[in-house]
Amino acid sequence: MSQCHDWPRMKMNECWNLDMIIDAFKKGDVHETIELHSLSNSTYLLWPKPKMEDFDFLKDALNDLEVVEVLSIGAGSGLFEWALEKISGIPVLAVELDRIYWKNTPRPNFKAHIFADEELLRCRLESGNAALLFSYFNDYKHFLRYLSLFTGSVLILIGPECHGRYSMPTPFDSNIPKEWKLWCSKEISSTKDFITVYTK
Repeated sequence: MSQCHDWPRMKMNECWNLDMIIDAFKKGDVHETIELHSLSNSTYLLWPKPKMEDFDFLKDALNDLEVVEVLSIGAGSGLFEWALEKISGIPVLAVELDRIYWKNTPRPNFKAHIFADEELLRCRLESGNAALLFSYFNDYKHFLRYLSLFTGSVLILIGPECHGRYSMPTPFDSNIPKEWKLWCSKEISSTKDFITVYTK
């Protein structure tokens, strides 16, 4: 039986593809998992469609900046976080805000969450060697709040630079606090989604 038989509003071909992604994940095959997801038309698991070259770009940036841990705020399914940890070898914490939703949703979860109300998150935000990651985040007020609590010097943004898709902040957002300077960036394939890395 399909693993996504109870997922809402899923088309049959999307369901089949998601089953393949989950099977690859269960085998621990990060290359196959990422390749299958990049070929999928669905955004059910993850909005951007990164390939291995995109994860390698982030891995190199994190190593160059001597990052020892990544805190991903609004991690969703955790697929990106799981893959980044597997590929980079750097621990990635998948942080979510809505404990009730993620405890009850039928959506697949690729990485265990920590929740925003946990003391563990506050301790990690005060770690000077961590990076703070926001992927398709959509709340500028909360973004600034997390940024104000964060004592590290590396910020990663992933999101669109095109009409029809939306994130707040955007990867090259002019409203990002001025102490943060763009360090490097990469377009994800030719999708108009970008990875940007800022430092201060």
